[in-house]
Amino acid sequence: MNNVSQISHLKCYGCTACECICPKNAITMGPDKEGFLFPCIDLQKCVNCGLCLKVCNANELNKKVFNEPARKVYAAWNKDEKEVIKSTSGGLFFTIASHIIESGGVVYGVVWNNRVEAVFARIDKIDDLQKARGSKYVQSDIRGTYKKIQLDLEKGVTVLFVGTPCQVSGLKSYLRKDFEKLYLIDFVCHGTPSPKMLSAYIDYIQEKEKKDVIDFKCRGKLQSGWRAYEIIGFRNSPPKISVSGLRPYLFGFNQGLFNRESCFDCAFSRKERTGDITLSDFWGAEKFHPDLKKIRKRGLNAVMINSTKGDSLFREIKNRVQFIESELNIAIAGDRRLSQSDPRPPKRNVVYKILDERGFDYLARNYLRPKYYLIRKIIPNWLKNIYKEFSCRI
Repeated sequence: MNNVSQISHLKCYGCTACECICPKNAITMGPDKEGFLFPCIDLQKCVNCGLCLKVCNANELNKKVFNEPARKVYAAWNKDEKEVIKSTSGGLFFTIASHIIESGGVVYGVVWNNRVEAVFARIDKIDDLQKARGSKYVQSDIRGTYKKIQLDLEKGVTVLFVGTPCQVSGLKSYLRKDFEKLYLIDFVCHGTPSPKMLSAYIDYIQEKEKKDVIDFKCRGKLQSGWRAYEIIGFRNSPPKISVSGLRPYLFGFNQGLFNRESCFDCAFSRKERTGDITLSDFWGAEKFHPDLKKIRKRGLNAVMINSTKGDSLFREIKNRVQFIESELNIAIAGDRRLSQSDPRPPKRNVVYKILDERGFDYLARNYLRPKYYLIRKIIPNWLKNIYKEFSCRI
């Protein structure tokens, strides 16, 4: 049968290109037992046109979705320190996206909805853009987004789309042609947990705190120091701030325990990128650029310029950022996901099964704690920051 039912469950990225391209609406995305979206096909509607396979990232990936390896690489951060503190890294996403909106365009990025679910939104106001700031460590719901982008582009609207490299690839395959006013940003992806796992964690927090969760910052910052913080926002109560590495959901994420199966053999973990610009943290940049040692604790981006469009767009926002030109091999040395995917951890075999059978509380207590958890928990953050500051300067 010539449709996406032939694609291995282990290879599908859930990008939704097949659902969007189907001329008979025979494909819908539905959750599997782990909560990941996969294509479901109504065989009564399917006419075997083959379009779904032509746009499928998991079939024979079209090499045209990739740009050549980065033309230029920068370590960059917003000149406004307050904007950097609000951002996960150096604030480059917000800087570029603000420029697009101020120029009359729209941004498609991921926000939390009122159930703390990661969904794509069409954003045309700076105030609304605030909701798209910060990393959201879960697979976002992109259903219907490609069609909305196509409608905007056909009307002559300038569009910035920001997503995982497989989502960017899915959009390019769906559109099947380049649009002058379409700008694409991908980020270096660690892999994506399922919405089901995140929902279970939010329920776990709400049960423990007896409060409604309305916001979730996966890698928030405070005014100083080197720590990344989980910041849980509650309705009518102050937020709860914890070191992210000691929190069960973020520990599991960092270990790759929750990732979609295709993330462990990801075709997009490579130096050739799908976006006009690639954004990431610039891990280890200070080893090669000593001037960055003081900047590191606030946050900075690796910015990879992958196309003529990307170069033009970065030139337009250069006056808003500080930057140091670097090299692609330095960026690759700092993040292995620019050359290979993370390995599949053995515990990935059981975490979703345990979630179903025992619940998130049991999973957290028995599987989602780092070594020396109690010792690390009692060491004050100011002492950790002093150590990190010292180790970076030597």
